[in-house]
Amino acid sequence: MSLSVRAYNLIFVSFVFLFSCLNSNAYEVIKGEVFEITGPDDLDLEPEKVLLAVDVFGNNDSIINGVNFYSDRVGLGELTTSEGSVDKDGVIITTSAANQIDNWAGAQNFTAQDEDSAFNLSEVMSDIRWNGAPNPLTVDISGLVGGSIYNVKLLFNEGADRDRGWDISANDELVVDNFTSEGGDGFWSPENSFVYSVNLEADVSGNLLLTLQNDIGGEPQVSTDGNPILQGIILNATTAAEDTDEDGLPDTYEERLADNLDDLNGSASGPGPGSGTGDFDGDGISDIDEYEETRTDPTKVDTDDDGLNDNVETDTGEYVNINNTGTNPRKTDSDNDGLNDGIETNSGIFVSENDRGTDPNNMDSDGDGVKDGIDIDPLDPELTIDTVFTGEVRTFSGPDDLNLEPSTVVIAIDVFGNMDSTINGVEFLTDRSGLGAAVTDEGVVEKNGVTVTTTATNSIDNWAGQQAFTGNDEESANNLSLVMQDIRWEGAPNPLTVDVDGLVSGALYEIQLLFNEGADRNRGWDIAVNDELVVDNISSEGIQDVDTWAPDLGAFYSGKFNALENGSINVEMRNNIGGQDQVSADGNPILQGFILHLAVPAAPFEITDINLIDGIPTITFNSIPGSVYAVDSLEINEDDGSSFWVELDDGLTADDTETSFTDEFVDQSLRVNMYRVRKLE
Repeated sequence: MSLSVRAYNLIFVSFVFLFSCLNSNAYEVIKGEVFEITGPDDLDLEPEKVLLAVDVFGNNDSIINGVNFYSDRVGLGELTTSEGSVDKDGVIITTSAANQIDNWAGAQNFTAQDEDSAFNLSEVMSDIRWNGAPNPLTVDISGLVGGSIYNVKLLFNEGADRDRGWDISANDELVVDNFTSEGGDGFWSPENSFVYSVNLEADVSGNLLLTLQNDIGGEPQVSTDGNPILQGIILNATTAAEDTDEDGLPDTYEERLADNLDDLNGSASGPGPGSGTGDFDGDGISDIDEYEETRTDPTKVDTDDDGLNDNVETDTGEYVNINNTGTNPRKTDSDNDGLNDGIETNSGIFVSENDRGTDPNNMDSDGDGVKDGIDIDPLDPELTIDTVFTGEVRTFSGPDDLNLEPSTVVIAIDVFGNMDSTINGVEFLTDRSGLGAAVTDEGVVEKNGVTVTTTATNSIDNWAGQQAFTGNDEESANNLSLVMQDIRWEGAPNPLTVDVDGLVSGALYEIQLLFNEGADRNRGWDIAVNDELVVDNISSEGIQDVDTWAPDLGAFYSGKFNALENGSINVEMRNNIGGQDQVSADGNPILQGFILHLAVPAAPFEITDINLIDGIPTITFNSIPGSVYAVDSLEINEDDGSSFWVELDDGLTADDTETSFTDEFVDQSLRVNMYRVRKLE
């Protein structure tokens, strides 16, 4: 009996050991917790406990449920001391990462009791700092009290359903193994983001160090992508806020703003301004109401410095008059159009740069699809800034919207794609080394003597979520969505270039450049072909405009161009090639696909027809549009019978692939005459 029991126990223990090994690849939270949020209310923000909150690579400082989130981007954050570093009252948070992306993720569909806070949190969650694996992303916190306990929250939003993961350590101790930006084993959606929260003890020098990196310890990396990303940081004190004078205002709040407990008080009304009046700044809002209701600064008449007093910014979203502007008193630019609320007077008439006449609660006052701040005339819907000089810019919802005629396609490229694929009978060749059959070097594809080289410093796998494309062939629609996921990109003001070689000199080709922003972002640049500006201020959403991106849309530029004399076509994408100055917040060009068609073949250079009407000949010859030709006539010397060529015209500029010349002064007495055509340039 005892032998049987002992054997049974052995088998049972072995089974448990095997079972635990089989599940060791799942992520593990060793210290702290990981949770999902659908809005700012899930963060449980307590303003008096928050020592510092950072919007990592954010576009501006903002307020979320009474907490100031400070951008760590130089020039955009009030407390930024250097790139990635924010200092508030001696507490410094520095995020170190080699890379960053503006508008990495689309605005999340957050919900909250305060809509502005939900909007601001979605803005925080849109930008990232990141590093390429196996390099770490680090968060250094200094200026703390050594030995004290602090709560740190790290905020993440993948922006799509991706397979990315890494480890997290705190003060060189592994705290999460195989965490992901979808919450470990969570599932991303446009309504959620994820938070890692942990209580940590500052070292004797008052420092904390968090490291995001794959394979710090524990199990090996299990995610496909090991590049860590980060969008937000919140540092909290772990002790409750005190209110010594019992005026309803926490001591830390009063000391931070007034440096004492006497100037501000809990009186619901007061004559103001001045110490102890109940309305210290005299803006018409009591100190207690500024703390509890409007969440404005009771020591400043104009909290957001937009030129409007706090008491006229009623935060309703509707402009009534100068005393009830409907704007947000905590936000300099309530409608995010690039103009301060104070200069948007809602009169409908432009008076000066300080009296624009636009609506401070409507980012597009004239409804022309362009934000007021970048519109040439924000009060005239007929004037916008996007200009297509050659070709066209359109959106597409699937492969059937593109020109994919197999018989004329010379070459099609899946830029930084994962594999070669076929779309509506056209083979798309990836230009990623090791993954494409026609790749000769990174970014270079050769097919039948035609070479396409895409040059960009950066690339991102699965940049965008898979588009919901439709088409007559489902597999082609799916393959196109895969093409539109990956990008090569360049940091402004550097160019992204596409060089095509091996073409027929002078032949007319159609090019298509394919883009998908992957979210609603403000990115734009210019396009030049063969050193000629063809689009001024295009955006990856189709045209330089706002709110056009959708999960079932891509955008493309299409134009027809003659190959140069050396058989090449050169495409350059960068900001400020010409035309208007860059108007987008982000000038980094991106590219996902390239298609080249033979639009009109280059015919042999020859005279194709001589037509006589009433003895007047018209000579027709094959030509290259834009080229200049000369026409000569053969003359005979009557004295000795010798012949020589006489130039009839040396300035024929071809408009098409065929050009005609009429010899109106021909000697009609001649029985025979001869002509020749010469290409000059």
